Amino acid sequence: MERLEHPPVQIVVTAPPEDQQQNHPQSGSKPTRSPDRLEPTQHISSSRRSLTPREYVDVISAHAKQATDASLYPGHNFENLASFLQRSFDPPYERSSSLPRPDTHGFLVTLHAIQASKPRSAHHFTTAADLIKSVEAAKDGPLSGSGMLFLRGQPSPGWLAVIGAVLRIDPEYFQGHLDFRAAFGRLDYYPLPSLPSYSTHIIKLRYVTIGHRKLRGRGADQREIDHLRSHGHKAMGRYLHALNQDLNSRTGPGTSIVREYLVHDLTHFTIEQDISLCVTRKENGWVALVWLDTGKDLAWGPEGPWLESEDRDATWPSTSFYPTIQHKPRISLKPHRTTIPESEWPSPRFVQSASLLPLDYGKFLDSTLMASDPFYAMNDLFQFVAYAEIQFLNMMEATVAEETGYLSLMKESQLTNLLHSQDVFEAHAKRLRQNVETIRFRGGPDWPRTTDTALHQKREAAAESLLRDYEHLLSRTEALSARCQRGMDVMMNKSVLTESKKAIDQARVVTKLTRLAFIYIPLSFTTSIFSMNLKPISTGSHSFWLWVVVSMPILLATLTPLIWNISEIPRRARACWIRFLNPE
Repeated sequence: MERLEHPPVQIVVTAPPEDQQQNHPQSGSKPTRSPDRLEPTQHISSSRRSLTPREYVDVISAHAKQATDASLYPGHNFENLASFLQRSFDPPYERSSSLPRPDTHGFLVTLHAIQASKPRSAHHFTTAADLIKSVEAAKDGPLSGSGMLFLRGQPSPGWLAVIGAVLRIDPEYFQGHLDFRAAFGRLDYYPLPSLPSYSTHIIKLRYVTIGHRKLRGRGADQREIDHLRSHGHKAMGRYLHALNQDLNSRTGPGTSIVREYLVHDLTHFTIEQDISLCVTRKENGWVALVWLDTGKDLAWGPEGPWLESEDRDATWPSTSFYPTIQHKPRISLKPHRTTIPESEWPSPRFVQSASLLPLDYGKFLDSTLMASDPFYAMNDLFQFVAYAEIQFLNMMEATVAEETGYLSLMKESQLTNLLHSQDVFEAHAKRLRQNVETIRFRGGPDWPRTTDTALHQKREAAAESLLRDYEHLLSRTEALSARCQRGMDVMMNKSVLTESKKAIDQARVVTKLTRLAFIYIPLSFTTSIFSMNLKPISTGSHSFWLWVVVSMPILLATLTPLIWNISEIPRRARACWIRFLNPE
């Protein structure tokens, strides 16, 4: 057994088991091992107890097997995570312990080394072994100080096992980000989200990407919008199932994860994705783990409703995604500071702005403050999410204005559109309230804090600026939700008024018919009497004027209630009699 002595972090690599050596029958040749393969006996140790990826996974699996009758803290909610991580050591999945590049120029794991005494540097990893080597170089490696480790898309089980063992990550972090897996295969025990007191050390942000789709001959009516929403809901179910079960041959490490797909009108839709954050302390700093849902190009992986089937290979696709526009003072005068090297550009087909975050992060932040304060180091992540949210709210405000403005009273607005928008606003407001609380507490309670007075003031200024932005987003979201409610109230009142008008018009018609009936029913009555086959009526010797003389009194008697209220006749007769008796 060979031990590499580089305290406080050590890596111990042992020979593979005999059954694996038997797979190489040639004498004198050493068994070959892919650098991407995760060995169960590979140790990553620190000043705390040595922990291997195998042990890390086994501990989680053991907790997942805790039964309800054996422990007050059962682990049923970890069954999906344990099953996923166990794939690292199963033969069919051994080769998936690395993260391949999504294209010629793309990285799915990036470490930003942050040290006050050195310039910031970015390190891209394509295999778990590369990350272990960087940890091994404890004094001279990129992890010798503080840093931010970015993960993009769906990682392999081996990556999670290595990262969890290296950084001693709370499995709740992985469990929370992979919560979409709880809906398939096993029972969902509804453990997420947890109580705020426990969730403070794990932060989740959600960002929105706006998509635009050409009509291509679609009908411009409400039925088409309802069809797109219904189709999108069903397609999302199929997408999550394929993502969870790895049924699609194009699914693999680095595949982008989409949490929500929403249709807002015939041409605009949005996809929602998450960023999960956690911070772990080290002897000489801290490491923040940043997991982005945006990984490979959205054309890669299971089919989702955001792309037409022909868009995946089309030269001029009908679907495009808007960039997230961020505003910085005098940013247009500093293009050289915001340009990413061409060698690191992602695929240009369906690029998302979030895919550039690990490549161009923190250029306008203070490196010294970042090295001592992880919450300040995450400032750009919070700002990116805020700018994506304000862009989404601007689009939604234009959409809601068409349904609630003055001109909407002149057309047939749909209640379903406003109800759909209100549900979206309520979901966003709930997340924004959580983000506001996170900013107020400056991240987790155990996160490192800067002790320098000047740096503390700078940190507080940045945090207060974030807080104002998120409170503005929350206020605007609630205002738009209230506007949707007012619009629905106006539509309901308009519907009631329309029905009332119809009822009044119908009552007028009935009134006219009733008045005609007061005339024709008495005449029909007398006519039927004179047409009876009875003597002496049927002799036919009666004059027409006899019928008139008989009909007129009956007609007048019938019309009297129509002209005067019958209940008023006794009162008026009594009044006339009193005036007759007392003429003065």
